[in-house]
Amino acid sequence: MREGAAQVHRNTHEGKIGVRCLAPRDGLGITDPAFREQVGEDRISLFRRHV
Repeated sequence: MREGAAQVHRNTHEGKIGVRCLAPRDGLGITDPAFREQVGEDRISLFRRHV
């Protein structure tokens, strides 16, 4: 989050910025496995950049 906030502050970000709130790591936003599968992993991580 620190990097994303700094990029927005400096106006150096590309595209949309998403912030993960109240989760210590990825994958904890939708905890119901059936609903997570229904939504689809591709939609959940649509704007995540893999570096």
